[in-house]
Amino acid sequence: MDCKKTEHKIGAYINGTLEKDEHKQVEGHISQCTDCMKLYNFMKETMGIIDVERNIGPKPFLYTRIQARQAAYRPMPTNWRAASVFATLVLLIGIVIGTAIGRATIPDNEQETQYTVAYLFDDTNIESLEKTLLNDETE
Repeated sequence: MDCKKTEHKIGAYINGTLEKDEHKQVEGHISQCTDCMKLYNFMKETMGIIDVERNIGPKPFLYTRIQARQAAYRPMPTNWRAASVFATLVLLIGIVIGTAIGRATIPDNEQETQYTVAYLFDDTNIESLEKTLLNDETE
């Protein structure tokens, strides 16, 4: 038996689900091949850890302790009227502050801002040239 076939059957070999002839073949290969022996030992150790973890049960009196904690837990009563008044006050304060900041950033109408127009190109000369070029191409 080669290593590849043995690797696929090691799990069943450890669980004891192989037939007798396959069991003997895998056992013979594992005893001769050091790589497969390492894989067998690793898988056997891993499956042993899994079996130990699988068999862990709950601690005694777990249900009783959970019941006691639930009985001791009392949620804090919420005063909805006070919470809504507080939220309304915070909202109103925010609106007042926002309005004050907005008014401070807007300039007064008394100071008229004068804008100047900067002509980057004299379009009158360019326009006549464009008309000439377009008329020449269409004819």
